Amino acid sequence: MPAASLPTGLPRRLVLLTLVCLTASGSAGLIAEVVWSRVLAAMFGSALTGTGLLLAIFMAGLGIGSVAGARVVARGRIAPLAAFGLVEITIGALVFATPALFRFVEPATLRIESRLSDAMAPLAPALASIFILGPIVVLMGMTFPLFLAGIRGRDEEVGVDAGWVYGINTFGAVAGTVAAGFWLLPAIGITRSLFIAGTIDLIVGAVILVVARRTSLSTRNQREPLELEAWSPRVRRAFTIALLGGAAALVLEVAWFRALMSIFGSSVYAISLMLAAFLFGLAAGSIAGAPRVTQRPPLAQLHTSIAFTATLVTFLLQIVPLGFIILLERYGRSFPIVNFGTSLLLFITLIVPTALMGAALPAVIAWGAGERSSSAGRIYAGSSLGSAVGALAGGFVLVPLAGVRGAVLAAALLSLAAAFLALKTTPDRDAARTSLRVVIATAVMWAIWLGGLLPWNWQALTGGPYAYAHLYSGTAEASGRPTTRRVELRSNYVFGEGVPEAAEEAPPGEARLLSWRDGRYAQVAVTEEGGIRTLLLNGKADASTARADMRTQLLLGHLPALLAPVEPSGTAMVIGLGSGVTAGAVAAWPFERIIAAEIEPEVARAAEWFREENRNVLADPRFELRTDDGRRILARTSEPITLLTSEPSNLWMSGVSLLFTAEFFELAAARLGERGVFCQWLHLYQIGENDVRTFLATIATAFPNLVVVADEADLFVVASRAPLNLDPEVWAKRLASNAAAREALARAGIRSTADIAAGILADARAVRAWSAGARLHRDDHPILEFTAARNMSFDRSRQILSDLAAAGERAGPIPLGNSGIVH
Repeated sequence: MPAASLPTGLPRRLVLLTLVCLTASGSAGLIAEVVWSRVLAAMFGSALTGTGLLLAIFMAGLGIGSVAGARVVARGRIAPLAAFGLVEITIGALVFATPALFRFVEPATLRIESRLSDAMAPLAPALASIFILGPIVVLMGMTFPLFLAGIRGRDEEVGVDAGWVYGINTFGAVAGTVAAGFWLLPAIGITRSLFIAGTIDLIVGAVILVVARRTSLSTRNQREPLELEAWSPRVRRAFTIALLGGAAALVLEVAWFRALMSIFGSSVYAISLMLAAFLFGLAAGSIAGAPRVTQRPPLAQLHTSIAFTATLVTFLLQIVPLGFIILLERYGRSFPIVNFGTSLLLFITLIVPTALMGAALPAVIAWGAGERSSSAGRIYAGSSLGSAVGALAGGFVLVPLAGVRGAVLAAALLSLAAAFLALKTTPDRDAARTSLRVVIATAVMWAIWLGGLLPWNWQALTGGPYAYAHLYSGTAEASGRPTTRRVELRSNYVFGEGVPEAAEEAPPGEARLLSWRDGRYAQVAVTEEGGIRTLLLNGKADASTARADMRTQLLLGHLPALLAPVEPSGTAMVIGLGSGVTAGAVAAWPFERIIAAEIEPEVARAAEWFREENRNVLADPRFELRTDDGRRILARTSEPITLLTSEPSNLWMSGVSLLFTAEFFELAAARLGERGVFCQWLHLYQIGENDVRTFLATIATAFPNLVVVADEADLFVVASRAPLNLDPEVWAKRLASNAAAREALARAGIRSTADIAAGILADARAVRAWSAGARLHRDDHPILEFTAARNMSFDRSRQILSDLAAAGERAGPIPLGNSGIVH
């Protein structure tokens, strides 16, 4: 903070100490926010839903708290710095309590959810979240006006001081975001990370109270008379401009993050870097703009420039994948370098529009607040409340209905509306002419872009380079040891005679886009190339009609039905609809009811492109599609489940790892009862050997009986509380009466019971021996989400398979009933 704005009566060393405390406060706030987003992801089953709601709660709470803080400043009954210290201590104490509070409300929330429809069920955790976190974020909102009033030097520079306070606090938020995502959550988990955040708040509050007592500001009456029209027309207009600007900023954040996740992925590391880059721009712009706000701040030019640069950045997102691919090709083996390069790409992409957004806040405060810190708090509240609206509208309305481009266009219009109001604040004709030129340039760009003269390249934006990092980096590792075990069968039931295998893929041709929608939680696309149709989620192929993928999808449905302790009947559930092929495989068996849990509604529409492969399962009268998180649906389902197959996406994707935790497996075991069967898919590419050990150790805590089956780089774990049917004679009998299953498996290259048995690697004995000592993956400490993401540039699948096969051999032969043995 420049010397000119140092508070009177506050020594320089105390100013420095208070600014350090301000930075620490911002850091603690974002540590708590990042950690709470993981808690809410578990409650909602979706990291995007949890984060979106948390962002809205945060911004609304900050706005309400800022108004409350402004009233405290205006009344002058307590010195602002002392009030800031007390608020920080209260925040710290409440942050400490949040883990216990979430555990306390969880049973009641689940009971309420169970009585609601899938569409209404999220209201229960939403209300619980507001109840627990609302008071804390309101208190956080109070800190801005309180600190601003306590640190201010000269009354006429409230805009300058606001810029510095907001910028320094936001730089602390950048540090907290990186610390939480890269160190605290991976190292110590959710509860302990919150304790760190709470401890920081307590220390900050205590230090500030000491500072307040040692300065004359602690006793000086800083009352701002209420009779001076707290909500004057000028303040109201500034409030509206700030509200429009805040809404535009958060709509842009949501839209850009959705597009960037298709490039960099949705691991916790990638999301942390995106958030850090966005916040860094806001902080830099606020501090850079602070000294200039007294020079007739060009509010209109700032907001028109935001509209133009936001449009330009969105257009340029199409070339960002190229930079990321070059980074992976050259440095893919180094996790630190890839993340550093990713942060540079994000910084270069976002710095200009985010810096303009950061500069706009002190500018509007300087114009609207005059000499009053309380008015500054009210204007800041407008920005926060606008951000809350933008977060909800962007994530739940604009992106799903209008796509990324449509959401950015809406944000640009909000910025232009703010510029129009700002033009009324000044008679400066030069500013009006400059703003008009930028508006025209923005309108022309949108016209030619939407008219098709500028590209919106679907191949660049659905390519998902993060999902193929191991291919770009060339890190596939070979193994000199066997990756399978020797199987000996006395008789082999062949069921594929006369059934032709699916044709080999045609030579690659021109790729066609069949469908592309920005859904509520993911970008969903269907493409076709060389006769192969592929379902892409955020740029990653989650299903296709290629022979290897078809085999995987079919085995997920047929393996548990064949190995189940009892004949297939009753109710079956599939977690993750995808192309619908697995659900179609389950439907080939005589289940009375088949539930498919799919969190993204657009996936169900995309599955229509695979109607032939999934046997038109969506039209099966036994089939019920439930649109919500699979874990939440399973928890709300009271009826017994006899077969449960889970095929979520890769476990390093933020939120997906919640379907691999000990708590989830325990829930699955409880719903399946004593004789139900569970099947879990796991990819072996882009993860490490210790990740597989952790996964197997975790699933073994809930299921005493299990068998590990491999198919190329895919792993299937079939598990039950009862002994599994590892008997080819049983498989043969079940297949003999199921022509649909026989034909589907045969077309995918599985033509006999020997082909099924050939993939068996390990049983429960081998799994427990091989995974002994591995850390468990739990809700409170979801380590796989972090450790797997560090291996995204590697393919160690063959090494993992050979190690598993060797562990199986050490554990001893696996009897296959009276039909044979796995040596």
